[in-house]
Amino acid sequence: MKVIQTIKSWFYPPVRNYGITESDIATKAASPSVTRQLEVVVSIATPTFKGISGNGGYRTFPYQYQDGSSACVAFTTAKIAMIVKSLIDTSTTLFSAGWFYTQRINTPAEGMNFDDLVNIAAQKGCLVDSMLPCFGYSENAMNTLLISQVDIIAAEQYKLPQNWIDIDNFDGGSFDAVASTIEITKKPVMLWFEFGAGEFFFTQYPQIVSSTNPWRHSTCAVDTTTIAGKQYIVIEESADSINFYRKFISKEFFIAKCILARYPITFVYNEVPNKPQFDGSVKSAQQCLQYLKFFPSNIACTGFWGKISTTACAKFQVANGITPALGNLGDITKASLIEKFNS
Repeated sequence: MKVIQTIKSWFYPPVRNYGITESDIATKAASPSVTRQLEVVVSIATPTFKGISGNGGYRTFPYQYQDGSSACVAFTTAKIAMIVKSLIDTSTTLFSAGWFYTQRINTPAEGMNFDDLVNIAAQKGCLVDSMLPCFGYSENAMNTLLISQVDIIAAEQYKLPQNWIDIDNFDGGSFDAVASTIEITKKPVMLWFEFGAGEFFFTQYPQIVSSTNPWRHSTCAVDTTTIAGKQYIVIEESADSINFYRKFISKEFFIAKCILARYPITFVYNEVPNKPQFDGSVKSAQQCLQYLKFFPSNIACTGFWGKISTTACAKFQVANGITPALGNLGDITKASLIEKFNS
C-alpha cells in the first residue's frame, strides 16, 4: 500500500507548495500579531488525546477542496473561522477561502503571506462561503473572483482576533502543546508541514518515507485522539480527496515535518481579585501587571518575558511616566512596582 501511495504522489500535481509563500518560509511567517505559546496556560497542560468530548472521539467538519489553486493558507483560515464561530453560537458556518485569497496583497503571485492573512481576517472580516463559493476552483478561477460592495459589508460582520499564538519549539513538547491547546480551548490550530513523496497524500496516516521535503502545505488541527494505543493530532486539509482530507498526525511525523503552529486568541482583561506583592521576579511582575489590567487575565503568568509581557510593561511605563517606555523590566520599573504593591 505504501508503494502505491508513493507512486501516486509522484504524479500528484505539485501545486506550487499549495500556497505557503517563500517569503513566509524565509521570515518564519513573522507577524506583529504573533506571540509565543510559552505565555499561555495551555502550554503547560498535559493532553489526554481523548478528543474534546473526552471519550476518544474527535470532531469532524465539512470538506473544503482547493483543487488546483495555491490557496491552502486561505482554506485553512476559512476552516479556523468556522470552528471559532461554532464555539460562540454552535453553528456550522462555512466561510469563503476565496475572500481571503482575493484580498491578498501579493496578487497575482501564488499563495499568500501569514501576516497579510491575519490582517484580512481581523480587519476586513470573513465572508460566508455561499456569497463567494470557491470549492474546487483553479488558480485562475480564484484570482478572477469578483468582490462586491455587499460582500465587503457582509464580511465585516464576523472577524477573527488580531492576535495569534505561536507554538514555536518544534519538539515533543510542541506536539503536546498543540494537543492541549485544542483540548482545553477547543480552538483549531493552523499547522504547516513540509513533506516528500509518499508521505502525506492518499493516506489518513502520514508517514516519514522521504528525506526531502519539496512540498509545503497549510492544514487545520481540529482535535486529538488515540487509535490502537497511539496518540494523534487530528487535522483536516484541503488538497487531498474527500477520502483522505482528514488525517491523523503522529508525534514522529509532527516533530519531523511540522514547520509552524498557530491559533487565534482573544485577550481578556477582567478584574483580578487578589492584589499581589512584587518580589522582583518576572512572574510576580506579570501578576502585578495583570492586576492593573495591562497583562491579559486569560494568559498564564509563567515567568517567560515575551511579547505580551513587553507590551503590558510598556503600557505600565507610559501610565507612570517612565521613559523610554520600551517594556523592559528595569530598575525604575521595578521600583515603581514595589511602591505600588509592597507599601
